[in-house]
Amino acid sequence: MPDSFDEYTAELLLNCEKNKLTENYGNPEVSISSEGKDIYIVSDLHITQLRNNGKNAPPSKKKQDLAFTKFIGYLSRKVMPGRGILVINGDFIDFLRITALPSSEGGLKEWKSILEKIGISKSLESLRASISKREMKYGLSTDDFKSVWKLHVVLKEHSGVFKALIQWLERGNKLVIIKGNHDLEFYWPAVRNYTRLILAEQSLNEDTPAELLKKWVFPNLLFVDDTLVIDKKYHIEHGHKYDRYCHCIGGPLLKNNKQINMPFGSFFNVYLLNHIELAYPPFKNVRLKRNILPLLVEKRFFVGIRKLFQNIPPLFLVIPIRYYRYLFGRVLMIVLTVFLPLLYAMDKFWNIIEPLTLRLDAENENPASGQKLLKMPGQSVLENFGLFIVSFILSRASSYIQLEEPNSLYQHARRKFSENMNYRLVTFGHTHTPEVFSLKDQWFVNTGSWIPTVELFSSEKKKDNACTFMYLCSTGREGGEEGFLQQWDDKKAGTVVITALKKVPSEGLNVGRQEKPNPRKGTQLKLKG
Repeated sequence: MPDSFDEYTAELLLNCEKNKLTENYGNPEVSISSEGKDIYIVSDLHITQLRNNGKNAPPSKKKQDLAFTKFIGYLSRKVMPGRGILVINGDFIDFLRITALPSSEGGLKEWKSILEKIGISKSLESLRASISKREMKYGLSTDDFKSVWKLHVVLKEHSGVFKALIQWLERGNKLVIIKGNHDLEFYWPAVRNYTRLILAEQSLNEDTPAELLKKWVFPNLLFVDDTLVIDKKYHIEHGHKYDRYCHCIGGPLLKNNKQINMPFGSFFNVYLLNHIELAYPPFKNVRLKRNILPLLVEKRFFVGIRKLFQNIPPLFLVIPIRYYRYLFGRVLMIVLTVFLPLLYAMDKFWNIIEPLTLRLDAENENPASGQKLLKMPGQSVLENFGLFIVSFILSRASSYIQLEEPNSLYQHARRKFSENMNYRLVTFGHTHTPEVFSLKDQWFVNTGSWIPTVELFSSEKKKDNACTFMYLCSTGREGGEEGFLQQWDDKKAGTVVITALKKVPSEGLNVGRQEKPNPRKGTQLKLKG
């Protein structure tokens, strides 16, 4: 992997989209033809830094990384050269969880060097000065050159993933990366170009990076801003814009055009979750099924209170004004209608019992002893009552911030079908929950995720539904394909195990004919054209 600055390669990358060496980025919807190729759809890999504040990554994170690398290697061997399309449907890279800084002199030089490789010139002094005090605590912001550093952090810890992907491309197969809410930074040309360069540099081929870019990366790698449509009947998008706190209000950039316009949920990740993970590791790499704030206050009261007071004030300072309605609309109502009246009632209650306490003290022969005897149980009751009140109010108020994530996006899939009757399949990611719903002769599939989904503080043992993907294969029959929702089983020597991950359709869905689950064949979707 070359480390030296290559001016020709940098120029090639800077102008690759402009010179039509690769597809232009920015169209909300991109349509392509499968040309009869096999299609594999994965989502929500959340590849990010493995260490946080000096703490090692949990084994599940390292296992997930290795599993995906093996999976891509398996596909490269299984699929005939030039006959495969791999779609990573959002949240490939988790930029929000990357807090590592180029703090040392060596780190700054490394940062400067990788920027030069993609045609961005920055002095060491300007890079050093660009890191604010807030960024030193919470991680770099979303400027293009800072996002490149975050991607570089991922490369250093997940090089195996990129090695596997370039091998996939070098066999003439296609790779599509769709933007999700955790990798909005793919909007930046610099981030896309560094991704292209990473892939070229990870190749085992003896060709130069420039030759590899032109031969394999530019023609076979496609970045999609929002939606991919294949053969005019397969609709693929990440789905975060249907999550009320993960979609962006306004354009992709802030007014200064230097930083990404992030949704509220992204601020929540950067300014709260990253620090909660350090205090309470079970939150690491886990997607919660309940609202995290009341959950944290309920189950880890003192940790929750401390983390809320430490990190929520900075969170309020950075959230754009347009997002405040998410946070304050109902919370303010709770404060006015519940919290203040309770404080008033508690004050009146104390005004009533305080004279009684003093009178009993005066009548007692040993006032000090009497006061002690009276106040000990009284104080205990009041303290417990006060703790309960504070816990209840914080739990209820925080629940109105609307941070609970959706369990399913099937209603939005139904809307897509009603808007375009030609669609045979709509597939989302984002929820991390693998699902298959039948709507007459149409299908909604959620491809799940490649990280564990655990319901914290629950005694219920959950089945591991990670490492799932959608497989659409050509059957050779005119006008039809067969589709499978599958699960990668890393324990069985890298074999693919097809699993029946069907979920009983919710009320209001029209249930079409579904194949009986078969342990060997799993869930088969007949998608007639």
